Amino acid sequence: MRLARWLEAYGPQLTVALGAIAFAFISLIPRVRDEGWLWLISSITGLVFLGAAVLTVLGNILSAGRTRNARRLSQRVEELEGILERIRVDYYDQFSIELSNFLRGTLGYGDTERISVYRHRGRGAFQMIGRYSENPVYAEPGRTIYPDDQGVIGAAWRHATASVDLPDPQEEPERYYQSLERDWNISRETAESFAMKSRSLVARALYEPRGHVRVAVVVVESTGVGILDEEKVMQAIDGTEGERMYEFLERMRSLEPDIEYAREEGFG
Repeated sequence: MRLARWLEAYGPQLTVALGAIAFAFISLIPRVRDEGWLWLISSITGLVFLGAAVLTVLGNILSAGRTRNARRLSQRVEELEGILERIRVDYYDQFSIELSNFLRGTLGYGDTERISVYRHRGRGAFQMIGRYSENPVYAEPGRTIYPDDQGVIGAAWRHATASVDLPDPQEEPERYYQSLERDWNISRETAESFAMKSRSLVARALYEPRGHVRVAVVVVESTGVGILDEEKVMQAIDGTEGERMYEFLERMRSLEPDIEYAREEGFG
């Protein structure tokens, strides 16, 4: 049984090595016929041939062993990557549950609203790490990177809070895009790609428990006007719900998808 496994692992490479030796030996057959087999160990040419044959066999066996180990390592890496991917997917799923409790349970909003959480990554950019909406179109991830000098996200990061009511993008598209570009530094090209063209947005910086360091920005938005209660949203983020959100972020920080992973998964 052990021999069978050894042959399965090393047989192909050993066969190649022996074939190469046999092919090389053909040119020596006349000398062996004339001088006998002792010639192989009594002449320089014969010794070189024997040495080369041994090295060829050993080299192929060692190569096969390395290839086998590399294959095992590669399989293990793939398994670990699969586990890590499942964990990352679970992160989004778990965070979505947290955010759905906030949006639906605490605020009482429906499928015309959405909540998103953006972690500041330094170097002038945010990464969206959590999102929820009852509307599956609005719940789509969107972009990977959000510049920190654009929109209510950037304003809330700089000033702690931000809110806006925008013109109707269906009735007054020109005013809608002009307002975004003029007041919020969002180009028309970027705005036109939005899956959710919100009219009302409320953003609030999320702080660590001592209230000194901003760690993320929470944005609640709606496609309608007069639905969002800005004071209620701010109080919820500053209160127990915001604390729970922060605790989740810190507890799961090591599992947060990095930017490259998020891009691969469609957040870009």
